[in-house]
Amino acid sequence: MRITKLKHNKVSQLKEWVNIGNIKVISARRNVEIRQILSDFDHPSIVDKANELTGSTNSTEEKIEAIFQFVRDDIKFGFPPKWDIVKASEVLDYALGYCNPKATLFLALLRATNISARIHCGLIDIQIIII
Repeated sequence: MRITKLKHNKVSQLKEWVNIGNIKVISARRNVEIRQILSDFDHPSIVDKANELTGSTNSTEEKIEAIFQFVRDDIKFGFPPKWDIVKASEVLDYALGYCNPKATLFLALLRATNISARIHCGLIDIQIIII
């Protein structure tokens, strides 16, 4: 697994606040940056799972790989009942998610092990998934 460190780039030319459900997001055109409300990295189930996954690892890279493999292999692909507005602890409980919920869980597990991480996501126009 190759890990690349990215330079901090200014994503935040974001000016407009909007609400999606009860989550406040910053919107710039069709891209959104979800605030850390979904990444409940201090939730007991997230902390316990992060410790379980990384307890026998020695390096940051090994921790990242163990967490990545868990999210990729043990969280089945599917759509949670709450669609996109799913906290990381809920994704863990459901053991189910697609790209956004899995990314939220990945972020929370990394942060629970004190690995600095952030997420950037966007919206897909619903018209492209309607057949």
